[in-house]
This record gives sequence, structure tokens and C-alpha cells, in this order.
Amino acid sequence: GTVGREQARMQTPALSPDGRHVAVASREQGPAFSLTRDIWVHDVVRGTAQRLTTNPMVDQRPVWSSDGTRLGFFSLRSGSGNIYTVPSDGSGSISTLGIDTVSDNEGSTLNDWSSDDRYIIYQSRSDLWYRPVSNDATPVQLTDTPYDEARAQLSPDDQYVVYESNASGQMEIYVTPFPSGKGRWQISVNGGGSPRWNPKSNELFYLSGNEMMAVTVRTDTAFEASIPQVL
Repeated sequence: GTVGREQARMQTPALSPDGRHVAVASREQGPAFSLTRDIWVHDVVRGTAQRLTTNPMVDQRPVWSSDGTRLGFFSLRSGSGNIYTVPSDGSGSISTLGIDTVSDNEGSTLNDWSSDDRYIIYQSRSDLWYRPVSNDATPVQLTDTPYDEARAQLSPDDQYVVYESNASGQMEIYVTPFPSGKGRWQISVNGGGSPRWNPKSNELFYLSGNEMMAVTVRTDTAFEASIPQVL
């Protein structure tokens, strides 16, 4: 069914942890050629939409904190790419996510929060990084390859990270342990993107062409993944 109400240039929908709201980057009005977007939250039950940002620069790629009280997003409002947060109910001001723009966040994008909201995972240029959410924290590189890694998501138990990479020559889905990043397992077999965990950490979903794929995984002893199936 339809969620919320129609808006122009909707992108990167993100479902809230309680399933009652969807955050999107979209444009309410303005010239058809405008690339400006703001962060909006659509109420799944009531069909309303609340605007959280109003900056004339691009705000995009919203990510929920695990408790649903905050949204992180990428913005060009500072002149270069930076990560910001805003209360999801619109009750507070916008702030940065404790990241030094010059040293470790030039053009980076928030990918996910850990389940306890202590860590964030973000992509900077073509690699994945993580760091504690504090102003004096040191970033740690999770992937260090000549390839492109993106769209990472932590498993709900914070033991693994799923992401997409073109290491094979095309975008495929991989999983690596968190926080070590030592070793990886390829999940998709014929290309894939936009991976997501289910809430129990025992199944992965991803897109392959126009199809949604599902893969059962086991993490109790060693990591194991089943053959991908069309969902």
C-alpha cells in the first residue's frame, strides 16, 4: 500500500525501529529541476508528513538511531559533506554527530548506528569506517581496499556488518565481522545491492535487478549463509 503522502523526488526511505514512521529525503515544492531535498518523516498510520530540515542545500540519506529518537543524515550545508542529527519528532535543533569534518568526514555518509547507539558506521570516499559517537573518538577503518564499499548495516546483535562492494567486478553483497573487519563472506551470487538484516540477525535481504532476494544465515558457531532465494 501507499505510505504517507506524495512528494517530489523521494529518495532513500528508512523505516523507524517501531515501524510506525518512514523517513525520506524529498522536496515539497520548487522548480522541477531543483535538486534541493529536506528530511521528512511520514506517519505510516495517520498518513501525515513532518518536515525536519529546511536548509536550501541538499539534506539526504536519513538513518534512524536504534531508539527512534534521532535521525542522522548527510548534508552539504557546511560547504562539504558532513553528517548531522535531528530529533525525529522535530522538537530540537540540528547538530553534527561528533565528527571532525576536516580529519575524517570529508564527503562521508552515515550508514548505520549500533544497537546501543554507541557507534556509527559511515563510508568515506570508497571505504567503510566506524567510530564511537563522541567528539574525541578516533575513527577506525573497517575496510581498506582499492574497491568501492558502501551501504553498510550492522546486524541487530552488532556482531557483523553487511555491505555492497564491487571487488568482483560488479556490485555484490558481503558480510564482515564487527569490529575487527577481518575476513569476509560473499552473500550474493549474481550481483546485488541495498542489503538489510532482519531483526533477528538470521536472515539477509538485498536487491538483485528487479528482484528481492533472501538469504538465511547462521552466526551461532561459524558464519554460514544459504543459497540466495527470490523472496
